[in-house]
Amino acid sequence: MSFLEVRDLSIKHSDTSIISEASFSLDKGDVVLLEGSNGTGKTTLLRALLGILGTGIKCNGQVIIDGSENVITMKENELLRIRSKIGYLEQKDNYDMYYGISVKEVLADSLEAYKNARLTKDDYSRIEEVFDKYIPSEAKLSLKSKVNKLSGGQQRIVSIIASLCLRTDAKFFIIDEPLNNLDINTIVHISNILNSIRIENPEALFIIVSHCKIFPFINKVATINDGKVEISNTGIVCNACFGVPDENGFYK
Repeated sequence: MSFLEVRDLSIKHSDTSIISEASFSLDKGDVVLLEGSNGTGKTTLLRALLGILGTGIKCNGQVIIDGSENVITMKENELLRIRSKIGYLEQKDNYDMYYGISVKEVLADSLEAYKNARLTKDDYSRIEEVFDKYIPSEAKLSLKSKVNKLSGGQQRIVSIIASLCLRTDAKFFIIDEPLNNLDINTIVHISNILNSIRIENPEALFIIVSHCKIFPFINKVATINDGKVEISNTGIVCNACFGVPDENGFYK
């Protein structure tokens, strides 16, 4: 059995069909670019894989993750167990209400929620280690920075560290539009961060939604078209404006 099995999945919003009897499977180690025109249901599909159904959303079919029971019919306590092994980056950051909250506090809160336990000294050391790994020393960003005062690109990187980089035992990474409205340097930096996460988790499944053709490590493309999900076993041609990645998929 593949790591992710989707069988006859149909999703409706009120009476409008979004996904219609979609069936596909993805394996450990796959890095999948999920494509589709605006409004085709990319985010809705990702949330269905997590068992998150918004108001007015109806879902039928099966979603099996790593041999689990059907995610679509799971109870909340079972879903929490499944989600504890998933790193999920949502499409939008929302730090407007985080007045006076530091980056370190945001990362600590995220890690504590993920572990469902109080943090230890080792956990705080790991936060510092991971932050230092992904934030250049010359960057105008520190663990003491107030998150609501950061630029959009800086906030996105904080979200990536919180949602993805600190997930040490995640088996599945769902990454929704990590690059929207960012400058080219930040886009390249984020591509390199995601590549590092991929290398550190070689048996994890990654699904990335992005209109930006930058990720040289993509090995499959999933396209939503007329409510169906079509999988092609191919990579992508990266846009030349980002430069040429090295043999390991990193940009300079």
